[in-house]
Amino acid sequence: MRFSSCVLLCSLVSVAVGQTGNWTVLSPPNTAPMRGNTDMVFDSLRGESVLYGGEANTTVFADTWVWNGSSWLNRFA
Repeated sequence: MRFSSCVLLCSLVSVAVGQTGNWTVLSPPNTAPMRGNTDMVFDSLRGESVLYGGEANTTVFADTWVWNGSSWLNRFA
């Protein structure tokens, strides 16, 4: 599954849906800078969401971040 224009996914807090279907605000130790116009896929082999690139104002990102369920990790910066 591919998502484009992921805007607030990497803000200072992340949100997850638990077994009950309720939303829970998470405060992961690492986050990517907030951005828009990104590409995102789910890596089913690793069980991670992968976020690539994007832009914020005049900054263009070419970095890769993965969400492992508890924290964002910067990969291949």
